[in-house]
Amino acid sequence: MDSSIEREELELLLDISKIFNKHVELRTAFGPVLRILETRAGLHNGMVTLLDRSSGMLRIEEASGLAEGSTMRGFYRLGEDNIGQVFETGIPVTVPDSSGLTFYCVPICSGPADGVPGGVVIGTLSAERRTMDEKSEFSLARSGHKHTARFLEKVSSLIADSLRLRERIAEEQGGRESGPVVPEPGAALEASLSRLEKELIEEALRLSGGNMAAASRRLGITERQMGLRVRHYGINWKIYRN
Repeated sequence: MDSSIEREELELLLDISKIFNKHVELRTAFGPVLRILETRAGLHNGMVTLLDRSSGMLRIEEASGLAEGSTMRGFYRLGEDNIGQVFETGIPVTVPDSSGLTFYCVPICSGPADGVPGGVVIGTLSAERRTMDEKSEFSLARSGHKHTARFLEKVSSLIADSLRLRERIAEEQGGRESGPVVPEPGAALEASLSRLEKELIEEALRLSGGNMAAASRRLGITERQMGLRVRHYGINWKIYRN
C-alpha cells in the first residue's frame, strides 16, 4: 500500500475518533464524520443507518444533504436495496456503475455474540465515490475499491465502539441511585481513542519491519514522539523486526 495513503488513513481515523470523543450524543457526531469523509476521502452522499427496534427497520440517522436537526428520517426494510441486504447478510458490497460512480456499503456490528463470531449487525455505513478521483489532493480519494471498503469498515468499527460505550454508560447511570459519578461519554471514549492509537502504532511498526524511524514517518510524527508512545503503551517494537 502507498505510504501516503497509509498516513492519511491513520490521521483520518484519529480525527474521526476525536469527533466521537467531542460529542456527548453519538448521533450529533454523524454529520461531522460524513463531512470529513467527503472532504478528505472523496466519499460523497454518506449515510448512517441504525436498527430501529420498535419498527424492525433501518432508520436513517444521518445522510449527506439532510437538513441539520431534521426529524424527517427515512427507513429501509431488511433486505431492501443494497443497504437492507448488507444489514441482513452482514456482508459489505461494492457496486460500480458504467458512469464511474461506485457505491460502498459496510455493516456496523455490535461486537462478538453467542454463535455470531463477527458480531450482531446493528446498522450500515454507506457512501459513493468517483472511481480513482485523480483530481483530488488526497491519496485516499484515489485509492482502489478494496482499500476504500476496508477503510469504511474501520470507520464503522469506530461507530460501533462509540455506541457500545454510550450504551454501557447509560446502563450504569440507570442502574445506580447513588454512588460515584459515571464519566461522561467523552471521557470514556478517551480509552477507545488510546486503544486505536496503540493499534495504529503497532500496524505502522509491522509495516515498517520494526524500524522506528520508518514507522514514525508513516504516522507523521517524530522518532522521539514515536519512542514516547511506544513506551507509554508498553509495545515491544522488536517483535516486528523482519
